[in-house]
Amino acid sequence: MRHYPKDGPPRVAHASSVTFDRETSQLQADEITAEMPPSPEVGRGGATLSAPSGAGDVHGQRAEAFGKLMVRTGAGDRGETEGAVWDAASDVLSGESPLHVRGPGYSIDGETFRFHMGDQRLELGGGVKAGTRPAPKGTR
Repeated sequence: MRHYPKDGPPRVAHASSVTFDRETSQLQADEITAEMPPSPEVGRGGATLSAPSGAGDVHGQRAEAFGKLMVRTGAGDRGETEGAVWDAASDVLSGESPLHVRGPGYSIDGETFRFHMGDQRLELGGGVKAGTRPAPKGTR
């Protein structure tokens, strides 16, 4: 499946199986991988998301990932949570399960999260923990 945003390159999603209900315009999919190339909306060198299953509507108003959601960026960030919901009206990806993110020189954990796509802003709730590690010698 391809999604063509107003600006930037298309986003591509793959799944091992997809079920579509014509009456409700709802999709259900298994073993999902979504590739989002770098664009003004998707920073950090682009991103790849994967989840065991998900559901959404073909009009792109809402989508939900079920099970272990993994996110990898071209900048070396890695995130993991149990499920998330994307709402098109607010352009926010959110979750009520703990989020664990690791990247070059940092780590951050939160009990809940809201990621605002438009301004690439991450809000964490609950027991937030953050840490930094100095860059290895010779990499500055």
